[in-house]
Amino acid sequence: MNNTALSCAETPMAWPTTVAPEDIKVCTTCALSISSLASGTLQILGRRQGNGVGDGVNIDESSTISAEFRGQRYTLEETIFHAPGLHRFPGKSDTAYPAELHVYLRTLSAPQRFLTIVIPVTHLESGLPGADWFSAAAAQPDPVRPKPRFTSLIDTTADLICFMGPDLRGRTKDSMRCSEDPSTERQYLLVTKPAGIRLSDLERIPREGSLSTDPRDMPAVGVAPQKRLSRDRLIQSAVLARPGFTVAKSLKSAPTTANTEMSCKPLRVQDGRDVVDVSGDTIDLAVLLGYKKRGGADSQDTLATTDMTGVKIGAFFLALLMILIGIFLADFFFQDWVWARFFVEMRQHTLIKWVVYTLIAIVSAVVLTLTIFL
Repeated sequence: MNNTALSCAETPMAWPTTVAPEDIKVCTTCALSISSLASGTLQILGRRQGNGVGDGVNIDESSTISAEFRGQRYTLEETIFHAPGLHRFPGKSDTAYPAELHVYLRTLSAPQRFLTIVIPVTHLESGLPGADWFSAAAAQPDPVRPKPRFTSLIDTTADLICFMGPDLRGRTKDSMRCSEDPSTERQYLLVTKPAGIRLSDLERIPREGSLSTDPRDMPAVGVAPQKRLSRDRLIQSAVLARPGFTVAKSLKSAPTTANTEMSCKPLRVQDGRDVVDVSGDTIDLAVLLGYKKRGGADSQDTLATTDMTGVKIGAFFLALLMILIGIFLADFFFQDWVWARFFVEMRQHTLIKWVVYTLIAIVSAVVLTLTIFL
């Protein structure tokens, strides 16, 4: 590894107690852009399978997690939960946070680079993001319970402490295997603001990851810093990213246009009328169907009584006339047959006969008119 990268003995990093974050070089172009398009299963898995040494537990996350850092695109490898935490952050004297979540990512193209995001986790502060994420993690997750996305863990107002160092995976208090391969470039990003967790979840997650009540199956005691960095060594090897986070390009909102196709205008009742919402205005349903016309200054939809009344009166008298003509012709050609068979007593009463015909014609005209216009 190059001389600016921390060694195995210097990791996990222990921040000098006399140094403030602003004392190291500040990078204004080192912000991390991170996104997650979906939530993961959040299943808790042990790390003792095969040759595993139990260095924490895995929490299964979505493969859609990706990050962009200094022009490189990274995709998710795995997430590991450590309780207690491993690093010593600024403002913490000789103690670590109650827990840490390590997020391992790598590039897909050569030259391959690696990124480890370290999120401190605590139950000692309230109002922090992340408690729901940890609460949803389980050895047997509820398939119907909504899972928060990974990005809900992070306070994006935090700065990042950036340094290079060896992989911490596979290292515990009793297993100090560490590779300082100079060809491997691994960047660490320590988030300066913690995520929140409930005390019950802090105790539960490591236990559920073992799937056993045997203490030997529980996660191993984590590796501790062997020495605290000196001021000069820290200034030489680390930078402070401020701002620490930017909005992921994939999450920036793009301009959208309203899709008018296949749109359903809500139908509702207003003041006893069936109306439809159209572009923020309400239109009487009868107007849309052609039975009514738009009103005047009062914006009420009124019946077009003037036009429709004239049409109805004309249709009524036309129907009445046609029916009377039909009855007259029928009587002229069939008077002996009709009156002789049905109206024997009234055969000679011409006035009564035409009154009956007129009533039949009027009723027929009314029925015909109503049938046409209703």
